[in-house]
Amino acid sequence: MILVYPLDLIAPITDSEFEKIINAAAGTEVKLTRDLSEAMELSKEAEVIFGDIKPEFIELGNKLDWVQSVGAGVNKIVEYIGNKPIKLVSARGLVGSHLAEHAFALLLSITRGVAEAVRNPGWEHREEIRIKQWEFTDRTIGVIGMGSAGQAVAKRARSFEFHKIIGVDLLNNVSKQHVDLLIDNNHLENYLGELDVICLTLPVTSKNNGWFNYERLSKLRPGAVLINVSRGGLLVQEDVLRLLDEGHLYGAGLDVLETEPIKGINPLFSNQKLVITPHIAGGSPLRAERVVEQFCNNLGRWKTNQQLLGLYDRKLGF
Repeated sequence: MILVYPLDLIAPITDSEFEKIINAAAGTEVKLTRDLSEAMELSKEAEVIFGDIKPEFIELGNKLDWVQSVGAGVNKIVEYIGNKPIKLVSARGLVGSHLAEHAFALLLSITRGVAEAVRNPGWEHREEIRIKQWEFTDRTIGVIGMGSAGQAVAKRARSFEFHKIIGVDLLNNVSKQHVDLLIDNNHLENYLGELDVICLTLPVTSKNNGWFNYERLSKLRPGAVLINVSRGGLLVQEDVLRLLDEGHLYGAGLDVLETEPIKGINPLFSNQKLVITPHIAGGSPLRAERVVEQFCNNLGRWKTNQQLLGLYDRKLGF
């Protein structure tokens, strides 16, 4: 039996999309519910679960072979699974365009003075904003993590005519199509001083949690801009604020934070050098269609004993 428990905030499943799943499952019973209690009961018999993966499903699912999340970040689900022989699929590879567009929304709001103009409306600020505006044609951007999101950022950076695009990735088999230089993580330190913009588009793992701390970020070119549309755990937030206060960082655009959500009045929102959005970079009206398509493809692969698309690699941590 296949259980579909939608996560409507990220990828709402419509009737037509559910019909696609039923057709792809042909011959295997499919159950859809949005009620957690019912989903917990159904998980006892489920071989496959798709959607919002809860820890209770893993605990109760004695027949589970694999689960597929509609999210790209699956660290919590990895913890739920532990050492159980359950395969995990994420939406990694499906959200690149969303994250890239949001990264540039954050970057442009800082470099073109949009955020400042919105915070301080009025023509009296015009000269001050114009003096500080950037053009990308003499700037270097570093894209840290060259998966689908990083590739999408680099592609758009090329269209914006950046002077130089440096891609950084753990793996050596990623595309070099949209970058001027591709290096591995071990050589990043040698190039930080060249970067006017650093954009984080990599998953957080036990090896890189808190990797972008004061020591590393202080090696960026003075006046650089930091963009993070991936995971808050990659950054030491206090160190980012310190570098902003010291003026070493010109600005930072963060869609993700170390601790989420922020509740009530928080000084982060009043920091004039910060642009914060509430973890919305992955939003798209096309996302549900994409993850359903991936799931349907995986159902076919599952039935024919082929490797699943988007399979989590325990060794790599993503």
